[in-house]
Amino acid sequence: DNGINWEEASKHVLKRGITGWDQRKVSSPLLRYEPDDSTYHLYYSGMASDESKSIGYAVSDEPLSGYEKPSKNPICEPADINKELATEYDSIIVADLVRMDDEFIFYGTARSESDSVIWMAKGNDWTDISNFEKVLSQSDLDVGSFVQTPSVISVDDMYVMQFTAGENSEMLNEKRLY
Repeated sequence: DNGINWEEASKHVLKRGITGWDQRKVSSPLLRYEPDDSTYHLYYSGMASDESKSIGYAVSDEPLSGYEKPSKNPICEPADINKELATEYDSIIVADLVRMDDEFIFYGTARSESDSVIWMAKGNDWTDISNFEKVLSQSDLDVGSFVQTPSVISVDDMYVMQFTAGENSEMLNEKRLY
């Protein structure tokens, strides 16, 4: 209960798939709790054999086990953002979720060999990642090879986003929106 001493509660919360979009690995968990119905919502990245990354989702009534994947999984693939933004990314990762009343605002990273962007998508429920907007591209900053892992908070009438930038993750940057 001190946040320092942890004990293993379960062996695996979620395993990679045997075949398909998450057969190579699963990583980058993002866990959110919904107090209205006491459910835990887990987002994660799944890597296919071709090394493309998509966004997976699972839900449980318990934080450490019993996660069930919906029939539509992955819930978001590179093709989804490519169609909306007319791009050619091969990986898409969700990094944060800000919930404002009934609106779900997702933030994440999309990457290709030559570009990376931080994106935002607004949806109406836990699995609706659509209406993509480019927030920031590596070419918008003098940061070298990529931007990634946005973390966003909303305080009063201001949003603050911090993110990793640079070829070797050598800097954390911040943007504010009023």
